[in-house]
Amino acid sequence: MPSVKLLELKDQRAVINARKVMGSVSKKNSVEIIFLLGIRGALRFNEIKKSLKARDTKGISRALNAMVGSGILTRTVYPFTPPAVEYRLTKVGESIFRMMGEMDQF
Repeated sequence: MPSVKLLELKDQRAVINARKVMGSVSKKNSVEIIFLLGIRGALRFNEIKKSLKARDTKGISRALNAMVGSGILTRTVYPFTPPAVEYRLTKVGESIFRMMGEMDQF
């Protein structure tokens, strides 16, 4: 594999962005969250936690924050009491969801 230094500038940016996204996707629960949101659409944190049947709230929170930070998910806060937070896939997240679905054909 060629060194990043040997690539064109635009290719270097693509490699850096791909590493950022793949790093987020490789976190625990990330793949499951992407599939869940890809199938069901926007969900709140507790709906995600309940659907995953997970006890590890910190792990889910870390995965969500990493994916929001890398542009895979959007996080919308609604000003209710208590505040409601909803997560949904971005265009990048939707394309990752489609690619993951295609991996089933291997």
